[in-house]
Amino acid sequence: MVNVKTNALSFWLGLSLLACNSNVYEPIENPNPADQAAAYMDEQKPDEAISVLDKALSGDSQNYQLISMLASAKAQKAGVDTFDLIIRLASEGVSGGNGLTAMFSILPAVTVENRRLMLEVVNLLASIPAASRTDADNLKATIFNASFTALQAKFFDADGDGSFTIDELANLDDESADAIINSLLDAQNSAVLFQGAEENGVAAEKVEAIKAELDAQPGATNAEKLRNLLAASGQLPNNIPSTP
Repeated sequence: MVNVKTNALSFWLGLSLLACNSNVYEPIENPNPADQAAAYMDEQKPDEAISVLDKALSGDSQNYQLISMLASAKAQKAGVDTFDLIIRLASEGVSGGNGLTAMFSILPAVTVENRRLMLEVVNLLASIPAASRTDADNLKATIFNASFTALQAKFFDADGDGSFTIDELANLDDESADAIINSLLDAQNSAVLFQGAEENGVAAEKVEAIKAELDAQPGATNAEKLRNLLAASGQLPNNIPSTP
């Protein structure tokens, strides 16, 4: 577990320093935006990182490295701990009724603000053309889309216990269910594209496993399959019908 965490930390720190020849911890007179933003994120100051990156992108809107870093900064502001997600997804220590609800415990409480931020995060990564994406971008797209998927599902878990009652599932309308499915599909697509370090690859495989769990559920529509997957976390009967 220690090696996994060390490797994951090294991987993500390496992302921040790509194409940078200076140490973010050394004082420099004119730090470039990537260095500066990486230093702010290391200090858990996402607002400052976002400000630096927004300013830089206003004059360099096609800088995909900065766009990718902005996605990370916004995820940090939303309370999504990238290191923790990779480590826990790559380990056997995540518990829960299924892969999706198991993520609830490593995600922040759901608010309008962090749902909005995570939507911005996945849209930022989606704006990077496939041909310009790095393995790091594909891994981040996998992890952040999976987080957004789970965060949206968690919104309907009113008591936050990771198990869904029939009343809670009744509030999951088809439109919301389809939105959750779409972000899960985006996570799966990015996982398929990802090729990288072993522990990060395992995390990506866990995302694909969630989609496989969904596909195995009964139901005529994706929304019905999702309700049945969530119902299984609370040991409710399958074949939960669509909402009127």
